[in-house]
This record gives sequence, C-alpha cells and structure tokens, in this order.
Amino acid sequence: MRAASHSHSIFCPTAKLGTGSFYFGAFHDRSGEALEGGKNYRLRVPANVPVREFWSATVYSLKTSSFFLNATRLTLSSLDREVRKNPDGTIDIYFGPKPPAGREPNWLYTQPGQKWFPWFRVYGPEKAILDKSWRLPDIETVG
Repeated sequence: MRAASHSHSIFCPTAKLGTGSFYFGAFHDRSGEALEGGKNYRLRVPANVPVREFWSATVYSLKTSSFFLNATRLTLSSLDREVRKNPDGTIDIYFGPKPPAGREPNWLYTQPGQKWFPWFRVYGPEKAILDKSWRLPDIETVG
C-alpha cells in the first residue's frame, strides 16, 4: 500500500519519531478500483516487516468506520499463532465475504454490498518504514 498513491493514506500519531505506531491505509485495490465487500482480495505482507513489536491488519466499513457486524475475527497480526506463512516468509492476508478454502486463519470478513478499508498498523516502526525504503504492496483482487 504505497503512501504516494492517491488511494492511500498514512497516519502516524506520535510526538517522537520512531516510537508508537504507524498506520497504512487503502481505499482502492492495485488496479484503482474501490474495495468492495463482495469481492475477494489478497495483501501479501513482505517477510520480516521492520518493526520492534508487531504488525496488525484490521478491516472497517467505509459507511460506518466501524467493524462489520458479521465478522468472526476483527484483526490479524504477526502475533497470531494460527496465521500461516508462505515458504518465503511472506504472509497472505485474504479479505472477502467467505474465506478461501484452507486459508481461514489468514482471512478477514468483508460484507457484500459495502465498501471497506483496512488499517495496516505497525507497532515500534523501524527506520526502513520511517524513511519509506520499506513498502507494503497494494491489495490485489483474487479469484
């Protein structure tokens, strides 16, 4: 999720650079289309996210800026033991109305008929995040 794109935002609520948390947000997929609750998406989180603490991903309704009522899980994080890593250390996070088969631990619910947005939070961001040399890829449509 590139900060330079018109479809993304960055939020860094800290008084001292290098402490606290840093937020990546997106409202569009890689092709520029609005994130729709009835579609399926993937975010491939790079291996070894440069954080001292952990990262997390949370999904919100664009209409209410709150969680989806039918969500069974509200967030995924690097601390979740059940989240599955790819052989290269990357982690695929799936978003959609139903989990892809066999990918349930890496899935977050989105409600059909509603637009949504994620916050990808990093806690204890390291220099590579702060100087923008580390990049989070865009969310892509799958299936």
